[in-house]
Amino acid sequence: MLLKKIDNTVDIITRSLDLAEMKNNNNKVKNLSKFFSEINQLQKDISSLQKEFSKRGLIVSIDLNIKLFNIKIKNLTDLIDHGTIPTEREFIDIKNSLVNSKYKFTENWKEMVRERIKPVINLLTIVKDLFWNDNQAIFIIKKLNNLYSVQPSTKSFDELEDLISQGTGIITNLHLNDTIIEFLQKVFDNKATVSDLSPQVLVWLEENDLKDSLKLSFS
Repeated sequence: MLLKKIDNTVDIITRSLDLAEMKNNNNKVKNLSKFFSEINQLQKDISSLQKEFSKRGLIVSIDLNIKLFNIKIKNLTDLIDHGTIPTEREFIDIKNSLVNSKYKFTENWKEMVRERIKPVINLLTIVKDLFWNDNQAIFIIKKLNNLYSVQPSTKSFDELEDLISQGTGIITNLHLNDTIIEFLQKVFDNKATVSDLSPQVLVWLEENDLKDSLKLSFS
Protein backbone atom coordinates (compact mmCIF):
# COMPACT_ATOMS: atom_id res chain seq x y z
CA MET A 1 0.00 0.00 0.00
CA LEU A 2 2.81 2.39 0.91
CA LEU A 3 4.79 1.54 -2.22
CA LYS A 4 1.72 2.05 -4.41
CA LYS A 5 1.21 5.49 -2.92
CA ILE A 6 4.88 6.32 -3.48
CA ASP A 7 4.75 5.11 -7.09
CA ASN A 8 1.66 7.25 -7.76
CA THR A 9 3.30 10.26 -6.15
CA VAL A 10 6.49 9.77 -8.15
CA ASP A 11 4.38 9.72 -11.32
CA ILE A 12 2.70 12.98 -10.31
CA ILE A 13 6.04 14.59 -9.54
CA THR A 14 7.49 13.42 -12.83
CA ARG A 15 4.53 14.74 -14.85
CA SER A 16 4.63 18.09 -13.07
CA LEU A 17 8.28 18.75 -13.97
CA ASP A 18 9.17 20.44 -17.24
CA LEU A 19 11.89 18.87 -19.37
CA ALA A 20 14.70 20.88 -17.80
CA GLU A 21 13.57 20.11 -14.29
CA MET A 22 13.02 16.48 -15.17
CA LYS A 23 16.60 16.23 -16.36
CA ASN A 24 17.90 17.69 -13.10
CA ASN A 25 15.58 15.68 -10.85
CA ASN A 26 15.62 12.37 -12.69
CA ASN A 27 18.24 10.88 -10.38
CA LYS A 28 16.34 12.05 -7.30
CA VAL A 29 13.16 10.36 -8.53
CA LYS A 30 15.07 7.15 -9.27
CA ASN A 31 16.73 7.23 -5.86
CA LEU A 32 13.38 7.80 -4.18
CA SER A 33 11.82 4.82 -5.93
CA LYS A 34 14.87 2.66 -5.12
CA PHE A 35 14.79 3.74 -1.48
CA PHE A 36 11.16 2.77 -0.96
CA SER A 37 11.73 -0.54 -2.73
CA GLU A 38 14.58 -1.27 -0.29
CA ILE A 39 12.42 -0.22 2.68
CA ASN A 40 9.63 -2.48 1.51
CA GLN A 41 12.02 -5.42 1.09
CA LEU A 42 13.58 -4.86 4.52
CA GLN A 43 10.14 -4.77 6.14
CA LYS A 44 9.23 -8.04 4.41
CA ASP A 45 12.53 -9.64 5.49
CA ILE A 46 12.05 -8.60 9.13
CA SER A 47 8.44 -9.80 9.15
CA SER A 48 9.49 -13.15 7.68
CA LEU A 49 12.31 -13.54 10.22
CA GLN A 50 9.98 -12.70 13.11
CA LYS A 51 7.61 -15.45 11.98
CA GLU A 52 10.46 -17.92 11.51
CA PHE A 53 11.93 -17.29 14.97
CA SER A 54 8.49 -17.17 16.60
CA LYS A 55 7.56 -20.58 15.13
CA ARG A 56 10.43 -21.99 17.15
CA GLY A 57 9.59 -20.13 20.34
CA LEU A 58 12.45 -17.65 19.88
CA ILE A 59 11.86 -13.99 20.66
CA VAL A 60 14.23 -11.39 19.22
CA SER A 61 14.33 -7.84 20.59
CA ILE A 62 14.98 -5.64 17.55
CA ASP A 63 15.15 -2.28 19.36
CA LEU A 64 12.90 -0.63 16.77
CA ASN A 65 10.50 2.06 17.98
CA ILE A 66 7.54 1.24 15.72
CA LYS A 67 5.66 4.42 16.66
CA LEU A 68 8.65 6.65 15.88
CA PHE A 69 9.37 4.70 12.70
CA ASN A 70 5.80 5.19 11.45
CA ILE A 71 6.00 8.91 12.23
CA LYS A 72 9.17 9.21 10.15
CA ILE A 73 7.54 7.37 7.26
CA LYS A 74 4.46 9.63 7.49
CA ASN A 75 6.61 12.77 7.51
CA LEU A 76 8.42 11.50 4.45
CA THR A 77 5.24 10.71 2.54
CA ASP A 78 3.77 14.10 3.53
CA LEU A 79 6.75 15.77 1.86
CA ILE A 80 6.12 13.74 -1.28
CA ASP A 81 2.39 14.57 -1.20
CA HIS A 82 3.36 18.24 -1.34
CA GLY A 83 5.54 17.66 -4.40
CA THR A 84 8.89 17.63 -2.59
CA ILE A 85 11.46 14.95 -3.30
CA PRO A 86 13.24 14.14 0.00
CA THR A 87 17.01 14.21 0.11
CA GLU A 88 19.09 11.16 0.98
CA ARG A 89 19.78 12.61 4.43
CA GLU A 90 16.04 12.73 5.14
CA PHE A 91 15.47 9.03 4.63
CA ILE A 92 18.81 7.30 5.34
CA ASP A 93 18.14 6.94 9.09
CA ILE A 94 14.86 5.17 8.32
CA LYS A 95 16.67 2.59 6.22
CA ASN A 96 19.46 2.21 8.79
CA SER A 97 16.98 1.49 11.59
CA LEU A 98 15.58 -1.42 9.56
CA VAL A 99 19.04 -2.67 8.55
CA ASN A 100 20.09 -2.69 12.23
CA SER A 101 16.89 -4.50 13.19
CA LYS A 102 17.49 -7.18 10.57
CA TYR A 103 21.07 -7.59 11.83
CA LYS A 104 19.70 -8.41 15.29
CA PHE A 105 18.20 -11.58 13.83
CA THR A 106 21.57 -12.55 12.35
CA GLU A 107 23.25 -12.07 15.74
CA ASN A 108 20.60 -14.16 17.49
CA TRP A 109 20.87 -16.84 14.81
CA LYS A 110 24.64 -17.19 15.29
CA GLU A 111 24.27 -17.36 19.06
CA MET A 112 21.54 -20.01 18.81
CA VAL A 113 23.57 -22.06 16.29
CA ARG A 114 26.60 -21.95 18.60
CA GLU A 115 24.57 -23.24 21.56
CA ARG A 116 22.80 -25.96 19.57
CA ILE A 117 25.71 -27.42 17.64
CA LYS A 118 28.52 -27.28 20.23
CA PRO A 119 27.62 -30.49 22.14
CA VAL A 120 26.91 -32.37 18.90
CA ILE A 121 30.18 -31.29 17.29
CA ASN A 122 32.15 -32.20 20.43
CA LEU A 123 30.81 -35.75 20.38
CA LEU A 124 31.11 -36.14 16.61
CA THR A 125 34.74 -35.01 16.80
CA ILE A 126 35.42 -37.79 19.33
CA VAL A 127 33.53 -40.30 17.15
CA LYS A 128 35.51 -39.16 14.09
CA ASP A 129 38.82 -39.75 15.85
CA LEU A 130 37.75 -43.06 17.37
CA PHE A 131 36.43 -44.53 14.15
CA TRP A 132 39.32 -43.60 11.88
CA ASN A 133 38.00 -40.30 10.56
CA ASP A 134 34.43 -41.41 9.98
CA ASN A 135 33.38 -39.68 6.74
CA GLN A 136 29.78 -39.06 7.78
CA ALA A 137 30.86 -37.43 11.05
CA ILE A 138 33.37 -35.24 9.17
CA PHE A 139 30.70 -34.18 6.68
CA ILE A 140 28.18 -33.23 9.39
CA ILE A 141 30.79 -31.30 11.43
CA LYS A 142 31.74 -29.29 8.34
CA LYS A 143 28.11 -28.53 7.43
CA LEU A 144 27.26 -27.52 11.01
CA ASN A 145 30.19 -25.11 11.16
CA ASN A 146 29.12 -23.61 7.82
CA LEU A 147 25.81 -22.54 9.39
CA TYR A 148 27.60 -19.69 11.20
CA SER A 149 28.09 -17.91 7.88
CA VAL A 150 24.56 -18.27 6.45
CA GLN A 151 21.64 -15.93 7.04
CA PRO A 152 18.64 -17.12 9.10
CA SER A 153 15.79 -18.36 6.94
CA THR A 154 13.35 -21.24 6.68
CA LYS A 155 15.98 -23.17 4.72
CA SER A 156 18.80 -22.58 7.22
CA PHE A 157 16.58 -23.43 10.20
CA ASP A 158 15.52 -26.67 8.49
CA GLU A 159 19.13 -27.49 7.64
CA LEU A 160 20.17 -26.93 11.26
CA GLU A 161 17.49 -29.29 12.55
CA ASP A 162 18.32 -31.90 9.90
CA LEU A 163 22.07 -31.86 10.60
CA ILE A 164 21.57 -32.03 14.37
CA SER A 165 19.21 -34.96 13.81
CA GLN A 166 21.82 -36.74 11.66
CA GLY A 167 24.57 -36.09 14.18
CA THR A 168 22.42 -37.22 17.08
CA GLY A 169 21.53 -40.34 15.07
CA ILE A 170 25.20 -41.32 14.78
CA ILE A 171 25.67 -40.80 18.52
CA THR A 172 22.48 -42.73 19.37
CA ASN A 173 23.52 -45.69 17.19
CA LEU A 174 26.71 -45.94 19.22
CA HIS A 175 24.67 -46.27 22.45
CA LEU A 176 26.46 -43.37 24.10
CA ASN A 177 25.02 -42.84 27.57
CA ASP A 178 26.25 -40.20 30.02
CA THR A 179 28.94 -42.49 31.47
CA ILE A 180 30.40 -43.33 28.05
CA ILE A 181 30.20 -39.70 26.92
CA GLU A 182 32.05 -38.55 30.04
CA PHE A 183 34.73 -41.19 29.48
CA LEU A 184 35.17 -40.30 25.79
CA GLN A 185 35.42 -36.61 26.64
CA LYS A 186 38.22 -37.43 29.10
CA VAL A 187 39.98 -39.50 26.42
CA PHE A 188 39.61 -36.62 23.98
CA ASP A 189 41.08 -34.22 26.55
CA ASN A 190 43.87 -36.67 27.48
CA LYS A 191 42.52 -36.88 31.03
CA ALA A 192 41.31 -40.50 31.11
CA THR A 193 42.80 -42.79 33.75
CA VAL A 194 42.55 -46.49 34.59
CA SER A 195 39.91 -45.65 37.20
CA ASP A 196 37.65 -44.43 34.38
CA LEU A 197 37.59 -47.92 32.84
CA SER A 198 34.41 -49.03 34.56
CA PRO A 199 32.75 -52.35 33.60
CA GLN A 200 30.19 -50.39 31.57
CA VAL A 201 32.93 -48.58 29.65
CA LEU A 202 34.85 -51.80 29.01
CA VAL A 203 31.73 -53.52 27.66
CA TRP A 204 31.07 -50.59 25.33
CA LEU A 205 34.68 -50.59 24.09
CA GLU A 206 34.49 -54.30 23.37
CA GLU A 207 31.12 -54.03 21.59
CA ASN A 208 32.57 -51.38 19.28
CA ASP A 209 35.94 -53.13 18.74
CA LEU A 210 37.80 -50.27 20.38
CA LYS A 211 39.69 -52.09 23.15
CA ASP A 212 42.87 -52.34 21.09
CA SER A 213 42.54 -48.72 19.95
CA LEU A 214 42.58 -47.28 23.44
CA LYS A 215 45.94 -46.27 24.84
CA LEU A 216 46.59 -44.83 28.28
CA SER A 217 49.93 -43.33 29.23
CA PHE A 218 51.62 -42.09 32.40
CA SER A 219 51.48 -38.32 32.83
